[in-house]
Amino acid sequence: MNSAEAGNIYFNLAKTRLANGVSLEFSQVTKNKELRKYLETNIGNINKNFGIFSSLLLEDNLHVPQLLNTLVTNSTVAPI
Repeated sequence: MNSAEAGNIYFNLAKTRLANGVSLEFSQVTKNKELRKYLETNIGNINKNFGIFSSLLLEDNLHVPQLLNTLVTNSTVAPI
């Protein structure tokens, strides 16, 4: 893998982890069951894509960013 490919994959991982964190946060506080179901499905797809992109970098012994799940609390009350 060349540096341009690795950079693009890493950038996609960064976007993917942000989308995962935001989807997780909103799924916890939304009162709309349809929206919650959509966000939970989205989280599943995001985790699948994150695994695929991560494996590409790990094959070449490159750094993989961590997901932001550890920064999300268990709160179900919207902060705003």
